[in-house]
Amino acid sequence: MGSFIIAYVEGGFILLLFVSIGFWNAEKFIALQDPPTVNKHVDYVYLSRMSADGVDGWIKSFIYADAVLKKYENQQGVLDETARKEIAYTNYILRKLALNYQELSIRQGTQDEFKKYFYSVYNFQKKQLQKEVDELTIYKPTQDDLGWKENRVKESIRSIVLLDELENYYRTNERRDSTDFADIRISMWNQDLPTFDQFSSPYLHSLYESPLVYYDKNHPNWYQKTIVDEVNSYSKLDRLYLFNKAEKNAYKRLQKEVSIENLLKLQERYYKLQEKIESQNERNYSVDISFDSPLL
Repeated sequence: MGSFIIAYVEGGFILLLFVSIGFWNAEKFIALQDPPTVNKHVDYVYLSRMSADGVDGWIKSFIYADAVLKKYENQQGVLDETARKEIAYTNYILRKLALNYQELSIRQGTQDEFKKYFYSVYNFQKKQLQKEVDELTIYKPTQDDLGWKENRVKESIRSIVLLDELENYYRTNERRDSTDFADIRISMWNQDLPTFDQFSSPYLHSLYESPLVYYDKNHPNWYQKTIVDEVNSYSKLDRLYLFNKAEKNAYKRLQKEVSIENLLKLQERYYKLQEKIESQNERNYSVDISFDSPLL
């Protein structure tokens, strides 16, 4: 009888242990209690790459990115290699956070939440495209670049018009007669660190893309769909299957502790520093983190 009781208690303890492990949020523990370090400094790039369970890592990486920009945006003189490296890491962090915000707005956002997200990015992208057009208009290229300037101005103006087409489609659910569409997305594939190449001509200061997308309603492919197409493709049943408690919580945290408005402001501040680096003779930096490190 005593052996039976001992076995019963041991079995209950093991079951309780497995249940506890199942409910333990390892990524939250890492982000808050034991963040990874590189050269005795917290690896905020790693924290930005965590899943929704590690949203605390996302918040900490956002705070770090803001601190880096504040540290260098008023610095006089040449930005040294340490500064360039930290600013490059900030680019990566902002891109990851923007991608996370985008994907969670699509999958976990209510209609009103996605609407706020959509119009925030739409207005930001239009402003940045118009800024590029204005700067290109007064830019004096070499004779060899003259044709490039004219084509780029036309393309940027066309992108602005097509963003208005996208907004109309989102608002009315009706497509106008057009074969081209622009989009407002963060690329899921372009997650490289910036190279800080030296550019003499103005360019688009935005992490969001506004490609001219060819749309064929008879042969739709996932890569031809705009963000509006994707949101509209989800039925109420799809939304039910898409619901994820960790993602929903992460989205609420992002809206409250980061906000899309602040994320867009950090982009503008970042690009001012990128331009400063690109104007320097010294633009390289050494990478001391690994993107092959395992994530939970």
